[in-house]
Amino acid sequence: MPPLGGTGFWGDLGLLAGCVAVDVVILFVWYLAASRMDNPSVDDPVAPDAGDVDLNDGASWYIVQVPALTKLLMAVAISCLVGITIGASAVIPVVAVRYGWVL
Repeated sequence: MPPLGGTGFWGDLGLLAGCVAVDVVILFVWYLAASRMDNPSVDDPVAPDAGDVDLNDGASWYIVQVPALTKLLMAVAISCLVGITIGASAVIPVVAVRYGWVL
């Protein structure tokens, strides 16, 4: 028998509390950074309230132009996700046969 080791219950609880504290700090920093970016500017107009919007007026629509580079990068990203999914699915039978699992 190998000797017992590890941090025990209280050590693991301390590690968990430390991880939770680090997560809270990270979330707070992200919230602080996002709140700094909420200020409206000339480049980022504030949308009107929902009650003030006239959808029949063309000026009320906020249209985002998607350039060709964004479309190309989205196609690359989707093809990468499909490739990863197919590759991961293809590995399952190989691992099953290698380690003697019966499908």
